[in-house]
Amino acid sequence: MKVLTLRIRFLTPAFLGDAEQKSAWRTPPFKAQLRQWWRIEKAAERLSWEEIRRLEGELFGHARPDGKPRRSQVRLRLDRWRPGQARPFEQPLLKQTKKSESPAPEYLAYGPFSQRRPAIDAGDGAELRLAVPEERWPELERVLGLMHRFGTVGSSSRNGWGAYALEDAPEIPLERYLIDWREALEESWVRGIGKDEQGPLIWRTSEGYDRWHEAMKTLAELRKKVNSVSTQADLRCLVSYPVTKMRQQGWRNSDRLPGTLRFKVLKQGEQYYGQAVHLPCRPNDDMFRRAKLSRDQLWHLWRNVHRLLDGKMQRVAA
Repeated sequence: MKVLTLRIRFLTPAFLGDAEQKSAWRTPPFKAQLRQWWRIEKAAERLSWEEIRRLEGELFGHARPDGKPRRSQVRLRLDRWRPGQARPFEQPLLKQTKKSESPAPEYLAYGPFSQRRPAIDAGDGAELRLAVPEERWPELERVLGLMHRFGTVGSSSRNGWGAYALEDAPEIPLERYLIDWREALEESWVRGIGKDEQGPLIWRTSEGYDRWHEAMKTLAELRKKVNSVSTQADLRCLVSYPVTKMRQQGWRNSDRLPGTLRFKVLKQGEQYYGQAVHLPCRPNDDMFRRAKLSRDQLWHLWRNVHRLLDGKMQRVAA
């Protein structure tokens, strides 16, 4: 086994739930991150999802009824498990006082704010020991690079909460993980980072900020514009689902569509930047059929979102 000690530092508050739905440092969310980005690492090899699922069970373990349970070959341990004490919902800086004002970061975390859930504060860090089989280290090293670049954990993490950095994470070229966004929309599972004629579908704010709150406010404004564009096309539910006070024809209350446009706050030197990345895929076959959606509608929606982000942020090269 190869053993590595990683230093994780949060760049924005993280709403990590424990058994009592109170924020606390825990290893399961980070193991889930390893698995999530490992799937993209393996998808770059053009494997089918069935093969990726089989390989994932061999490496990370499984308890599926269709096979003999396996223990995980990946071991994680935090230096200490402690509760989060931050209360971002009490900070005026994060709240939107009038509906006519630009959205505050609260716009990106209605659930945690309305439930007044404590969080692990920005700047808080911990040591994570990772043990993996020696022969699997090269691919896991690339996974750590993806996590550092794009990873977020906890509630509302796809909106930028729970953004973290891994100290001394390897820099990895992204060409390996790029896939044409139209091709990616043919499948209902994420196979990579989208690209178009201009390059990767990765954007960053042109301006750096002194505080993470300011970067999150910019991301909130961008998210509101994305929602507005998709609502005008009557396709808001294709950005993510469920949507407050909005129903998609043919979809049930239990249906879920995780957002494929993901936000994160990055830190370079002393400056914070907002980032957006599109990992495109479409709803599963059953949801797609029941909603009576077409491929052209998906293309129309995401083409408009990409154009919006091109006008508000800067493209990032691979």
